[in-house]
Amino acid sequence: MPPIPAASTETATRAGLGRTSNKFEDLVSAYRTVRKFSKKLCQTLQPEDCVVQTIPEVSPTKWHLAHTSWFFETFILKDALPGYSPINVQYAYLFNSYYNAAGKMHCRPKRGLISRPTLRETLDYRDRVDSLMDAVFQNAALVERFAPIITLGIHHEQQHQERELHVRGVARHVVLLWIADPRTRAPDCERTRHETTRQAQTGPQGSLPMNIANATSNSTAVNSRPSTM
Repeated sequence: MPPIPAASTETATRAGLGRTSNKFEDLVSAYRTVRKFSKKLCQTLQPEDCVVQTIPEVSPTKWHLAHTSWFFETFILKDALPGYSPINVQYAYLFNSYYNAAGKMHCRPKRGLISRPTLRETLDYRDRVDSLMDAVFQNAALVERFAPIITLGIHHEQQHQERELHVRGVARHVVLLWIADPRTRAPDCERTRHETTRQAQTGPQGSLPMNIANATSNSTAVNSRPSTM
């Protein structure tokens, strides 16, 4: 086979660089699109909406926003940027999920008890991570090195978006059921209180004394007392 002319080699090299450049541009575009969509999902929510954890298996919206940012900070920024210092050292504990190799983590059933950072601080955290990721995107060698993890992080964030949308769909169904069926309107705690009072008044073995049962059944008296909790 005759040797390839120098001009052809140069053309092929430029074409290869062009394909690589386009691939990286697509990756950066996908990152920014997915990150913006996470914030868009919160546009109709109030801060109070973003901290609710209805059941242990469902994390609050605020936690999702922080956790997906923690992923990029932990697995890309710490390795990509020399001398990197964490944005907040406490976030590693609060927003890790099941990455045991990355350190200890806050327990999932109690994520709804995390009052700090606030939603505003969480969004600021996301902005800081995105700004630092922009620095990574300016370096083609870093983008090439971390492309598989960036891609994984994008898919990981999309997974959390799907979870949020699924939970909201279930929540909407529950609200509609609550409106349609009055029997669902009594909270479990109310049903439990009434059941406890009924059992106390019937006097089963080991029940409360009758005077305490009467006091418990007097909801007006009980509810009028100042709370000491």
